[in-house]
Amino acid sequence: MNRGLASTNLLRYFQRMGMEWQIKEQVRRLAQFETFDLRKNFRGRGQYDVIFCRNVLIYSNLDTKRRILSELRGALNPGGYLLLGAAETMVNADDKLRRLEIGGATFYEAS
Repeated sequence: MNRGLASTNLLRYFQRMGMEWQIKEQVRRLAQFETFDLRKNFRGRGQYDVIFCRNVLIYSNLDTKRRILSELRGALNPGGYLLLGAAETMVNADDKLRRLEIGGATFYEAS
């Protein structure tokens, strides 16, 4: 919680749960959270505004990474964002997502 989140946003969107912070229920209801096996077909899963795929692709070979990134890109709405782990790179894997740096974080934007 101490990594750049303004205290006003902390109090607005999170609640203290003992020593931890939890996102408030009214915010959580706005999001859809799910797990998915990236080896499976993405068709029929819908379109997303944000996809978090953190620290997964580092375990894939280049061909598998290219296939997964193509599927993730296809599942993003125009203007949607893909967030990868800090150790992950898209070099030689996908050049169709625009790389953005926002507040020290790297995002990839679908066109």
